[in-house]
Amino acid sequence: MKKITFIRFLALFVLLFSTTISFSQVVLPTEPACSFSGCNAGDLTITKAYIAQDNDVPLPACAVGDPINAFLYLQVNTGPKYNIYVQFDLYINNVKINGSDKYTYAEPVTGTLIPNTPIKIAPISFTCGDVIELKNIYVSWKTGGAKNNDASCAGIGGAGSKCADASAVPDIVVNTPISPNFTVNKSCDGDDFEKVVFTNTSTGGDGTLTYLWDFDGGVSNQPLTNEGPHTVTFASGGSKNITLTVTDSDNDVAVKNIGITINSCCVDPEITNPGPVTACDSYTLPVILGSNLTGNEAYYDDSQANGGIEITNLILTSSQTVWIYDADGSCSDEESFLVTIEDSVKADILEDVTECDSYELQPLTNGSYYTGSGGTGD
Repeated sequence: MKKITFIRFLALFVLLFSTTISFSQVVLPTEPACSFSGCNAGDLTITKAYIAQDNDVPLPACAVGDPINAFLYLQVNTGPKYNIYVQFDLYINNVKINGSDKYTYAEPVTGTLIPNTPIKIAPISFTCGDVIELKNIYVSWKTGGAKNNDASCAGIGGAGSKCADASAVPDIVVNTPISPNFTVNKSCDGDDFEKVVFTNTSTGGDGTLTYLWDFDGGVSNQPLTNEGPHTVTFASGGSKNITLTVTDSDNDVAVKNIGITINSCCVDPEITNPGPVTACDSYTLPVILGSNLTGNEAYYDDSQANGGIEITNLILTSSQTVWIYDADGSCSDEESFLVTIEDSVKADILEDVTECDSYELQPLTNGSYYTGSGGTGD
């Protein structure tokens, strides 16, 4: 895959950038900046500047963090130019790599720039995903044939006779291979499950990039072909596989998959089970106790799984299983207990008796005799 930047008056890439410490090595030497004024010639047009493998073999897409070793190429579409001399500052992720001197390329004195023929400038190395820029670009050249002395800044006795400086040459963002990537930011804002913001951070690619998202069942408030950022809600928790497909104007395609876990945003209520209960004749269901209760906790005549109906008359007069249920979104708790209602025992009612010396207790139909209340005593 060629990485091409269309420019006028110059596009030039050279860099070497390693992995984690933003260190860049460049094959080209550094030289003091050219200071020739009035560099605004417009008869040199470099239409393509791109990174490719040796022998101009296209580069494939890459994954963020991968080291890449390749070559810088330029292409000119005007008449032949000679003794080209280029200087620039190299920036990696907005950090200038070179010091006060400029990275410098000087065409071999025997070279001729042939229109539309790629020119291999230098080997380059960088880390996939980095943003690479050339700034403060200067170029000089000669027309009408090559000179035998070395290419140099214009107007100082070297080979250069015409030039263009930063005022005429725009800064250039180096087109690296497509490196699809995105960030994931999860939060809870009242929904049952985490809300996720997906932000595109892809780099590289030629021309206009197009995007296609797959949120694994999540719902976005934008079309799936929009770059984003996308705010996505999910109807369920668990593992989700998120996919971003990036395509550039050369129809090069790269895909990034990230697995995430969607968590619940609610807190499970915990109901205190009051049972089992045995009561005579009737039983009044007590206030429901527990922790993290919502205030909507209630008694039911069956499990929620079976379509239980809320018990509104809290005085029970028959034995039954009672369910207690409370829910906060997808978080819930359910308890059940048995209420046994027994009929109360009716003791025989006897008349008061007054006797002399002794009295023989008569047999009872219901109950027994005791000397103390509540079945106490002899």
